[in-house]
Amino acid sequence: MRLAPPPVTRRWLLTLSYDGSAYRGWQAQPDVPTVESAVEETLSVLFSRGKNCLVGQGRTDSGVHALGQTAHVDLPDEPAPTFADMLQAMDRRMHSANRMLPSDIRIVDWRPVPDTFHARFDAVSRLYAYRVRIGTNPITRGFEHQLPVFERRRSSDSAPLEAVSDWIASLNRMAANLYGEHDFSGFCPPDPSIPHFRCTVELAEWKQIHELDSDGSSAAPLLEFRIRANRFLRHMVRRLVGTMLDAGGRPEAERAFRELLDPPSPEGRPPKLRVKTAPPQGLFLVKVDYPL
Repeated sequence: MRLAPPPVTRRWLLTLSYDGSAYRGWQAQPDVPTVESAVEETLSVLFSRGKNCLVGQGRTDSGVHALGQTAHVDLPDEPAPTFADMLQAMDRRMHSANRMLPSDIRIVDWRPVPDTFHARFDAVSRLYAYRVRIGTNPITRGFEHQLPVFERRRSSDSAPLEAVSDWIASLNRMAANLYGEHDFSGFCPPDPSIPHFRCTVELAEWKQIHELDSDGSSAAPLLEFRIRANRFLRHMVRRLVGTMLDAGGRPEAERAFRELLDPPSPEGRPPKLRVKTAPPQGLFLVKVDYPL
């Protein structure tokens, strides 16, 4: 009996956007909801793919969001007379996938890539953003870290403009130390499986996002930290943010922050500044860059 030839497959790069609030991160895990599991379940219905068919560029933690998470997957080609017809057929299937996915996950882009392409190893940089509101807003609390530090002795949610400006300047002085290649082992949990903790940072800056309330007045200040690097370690961005927020506005703490980069050997002197971890809901994976 002659066996039917295996179906012809093509590798695709998927870009996904999701609200991570209801998920235990990106990576599939038994008996808990994850983004990867939800996407693989949908692809298994449309393309008869099994578990572990997705290869992500990396993980996002529980409660972290994404605007541009990426993963590659090998999918069977639908017979089509031309390449353009094949792309249109895939468009129809991906639109069907988005109708089947939970409303907090979307596949926002799909494109064919070479069979040798790898979503993780071919990525040249990742861009993350972390949002911090100095005050409170019940509508946006699931997508930012709300820090009412300036509300003490004030009846308003708004912080004095000069205080916010001074704080941003302090945060950016610390962020300026991140540029270039550094050992970030001081900002991630110990992990013997990682060969090294060096990352090369291309962008690290804080900015204020100006918003208006419904009455036209200035809303509680919203800050955003953006960082782009060739790779990131577990909890690295959240620990950088949490530590900078804690040290901001204190010159001695700013100097201590620098000492956490490229730390000495374990036998060396302990750091003067305690590392703090910001909560997950303010963090977004914005973009993954490839040399395509």
